[in-house]
Amino acid sequence: MIVLKLLHEILLLFLQMAPYLVLGMGIAGVLSQTMKASFISRHIGNASLGSVLKASLFGVPLPLCSCSVVPTALFLRDSGASTPAVTGFLISTPQTGVDSIAATYGMMGPLMALYRPLSAFLLGTIGGIVSLIVPAARTADPSGSEGPAQPAEEHSCTCSSCHTDTHGAQAPAVPDSLFRAVLKFLSDAFRYGFLDFIDDIGKHFLIGLAIAGLLSVSIPEGFFAGSVFGSGIIGMLSMVAVGIPIYICSTSSIPIAVLLIAKGASLGTAFVFLLAGPATNIATLLVLSKKMGRRYAVQYVSVLVIGSLVFGLLLDHLIAAFPQLDTFVFSAGASDAQELISFWSVTTSVLLLGLIIRSFRPRHPHVEHTL
Repeated sequence: MIVLKLLHEILLLFLQMAPYLVLGMGIAGVLSQTMKASFISRHIGNASLGSVLKASLFGVPLPLCSCSVVPTALFLRDSGASTPAVTGFLISTPQTGVDSIAATYGMMGPLMALYRPLSAFLLGTIGGIVSLIVPAARTADPSGSEGPAQPAEEHSCTCSSCHTDTHGAQAPAVPDSLFRAVLKFLSDAFRYGFLDFIDDIGKHFLIGLAIAGLLSVSIPEGFFAGSVFGSGIIGMLSMVAVGIPIYICSTSSIPIAVLLIAKGASLGTAFVFLLAGPATNIATLLVLSKKMGRRYAVQYVSVLVIGSLVFGLLLDHLIAAFPQLDTFVFSAGASDAQELISFWSVTTSVLLLGLIIRSFRPRHPHVEHTL
C-alpha cells in the first residue's frame, strides 16, 4: 500500500514537472549554441565590478550543474577571465538555469520563478565582489603546490557536460548554405537540450522525485509547521547542512522544496535548500580547493552559506510584510496536482521518460558538447 502511494506521488510530480522541463530543455539547447564559453570569456576578463556583473548574469540561464560548471569556469579562468568574475559565474550558474526556471514557475509559481534567478544573480555578484576585496584564489598544480594553471579538461567529473569542447580548438566547418547552417544549429541545439542535457540530469532528476515521494508518504501533514526545523534560522541552517555537501541539480531540488512547503516548512526555509543544494557539493569543493586553493574554497562556501540564509530570511520577511505575495506561490504537493494534468503533460511526460531511459545507456567515452 505504501509502495503504491509512493509511486502515485512520484508519478503525479513527474506529470506536473514534465511540460515545463521539456520547454526549458528546448531553450537550453538554443542557449548552448548562442552562449558558448569562448563568447563569455571575452566579456569577463577584467577584475572589475562590470565583469562580475556580466559573469553572474551569464550564469543565470545556463543549464550547468554544480559539477559540470567547474570545468567551464576553469576554462574561463585559463582564457583570461578574472578570478572575481569566475567566482560570480561559479556561484550563479548551478543555482538555476532556463530549465529550472521554467520548472520552478510550473511547480511553485511566478514569485519563486522570479526570486530564484534574481537571488542567484545577486549572490553571484556578492561573491565576486568579496573576491575583489579579499583575493583568496591561487594557481595550483595537480599536487596542490604553486604552479601554472592546469587545463580545464583535467577536471575529473562524471557529468557528460564536463567533456564540453570549451577550448574550441577546431572550428566548425563553414556551411555552404543558409539552410545547412540553420539545420546544423537546430540539430546541435536538439542534441544538447534533449540528449546531452538529459544524460547529465536524468538520474539525479529521478532521485529528486523519489526523495520528494518519500517525504510525501512518510512525513505527516503540517509536520514542519510545528517544528523548529520548519522555519527561522535553525530550520534554514538544517537546509544548508543537508544541501551543501550532497549533489542535487537545480531541477531535481524543486519537487523536494515543494514537498517541504506542503508539509509546513516556510517558503524561506525551502528556498534555502533550493539555493544551497544545487550550488555545490563535496566533489566540487575538493576540485576548487585543489585548483584555486583552500582559502578560496572556504571563502566560496562562506558566501554561499551566509547568502542562502540571508535570502531565505528575506523571503520569509517579505511574505510576512506583504501577505498578498502568497497568492503568487504554488505550494500544493503532488496529491493536489491531479487537476493540473492534461494531454500536454502526459505527452511531454512520455517524451521525457523516454529520454531519461535512453540516458541510462552505456556512454561513449568522448562526448562533445557545444556549451
